[in-house]
Amino acid sequence: MKSIKTEVIMQLATENGRACMPIGSSYSPHLVILDTIDYLPVRFINVPEQAQQGIGFSLEIELLYPLEIDYSKLKVSCSFEIIEGIRSIGVGTVTEGCSEYE
Repeated sequence: MKSIKTEVIMQLATENGRACMPIGSSYSPHLVILDTIDYLPVRFINVPEQAQQGIGFSLEIELLYPLEIDYSKLKVSCSFEIIEGIRSIGVGTVTEGCSEYE
């Protein structure tokens, strides 16, 4: 499994965010690096039960298709949006990149 470590903030439901937090490891949104248009499919790994919308938390993110999709722009300090469908529901920054792309 190829993954990155991040700090993310999920928007509040009142700010166009999700109705609830995606707890656990089954949430698969897209990331869009700021100032780009590429949707990168990912999976959140072990969202902490204590994570809350509007408050930052650390999160490991699996890169779902590393052989088919170029994730190399997801380097340390890279900022991204978290996209669900057509709306942005959060933001984040890479704190530790995938060693394959370093």
